[in-house]
Amino acid sequence: MSPIGATILRVLLGCTYLAHAYYIWAVLTPEALAGLVDKQTGLSIGGNFVWYQLVAHVLGGFMLVPGIATRWAVAANIPALLASLIVLHFHEGYFLHATVVEAARNTGRVAGYEYTLFVLVATIAQFFLGTGALGFSRDR
Repeated sequence: MSPIGATILRVLLGCTYLAHAYYIWAVLTPEALAGLVDKQTGLSIGGNFVWYQLVAHVLGGFMLVPGIATRWAVAANIPALLASLIVLHFHEGYFLHATVVEAARNTGRVAGYEYTLFVLVATIAQFFLGTGALGFSRDR
């Protein structure tokens, strides 16, 4: 049954990455998120951070759903999630806040780290589990 569990996690992570990429692109906007990263770090790294995260999420999502190069897809997302956890979420505390978008746009604050930590740990678990059943990768 373990391969089925790995498959369920893989598909869910792929869909989550794609949804999060859409959220960054259409709701938060890459420019707003880049500005927030620059503000949080005091450095001009926001643009690079956002584009890396978008590319990793989109490519990773499209690779994970059918199970193509699963370990590569999740490995590319680990740095994006870890950086997001440290730079954007950790200082806000554990719990999510109800108005994430408005908070990010109006106050420059984001939600706590519970969601990001969960997705990061699930991503690391997927790396060790491999593709699971019904995938094109041979890393079972």
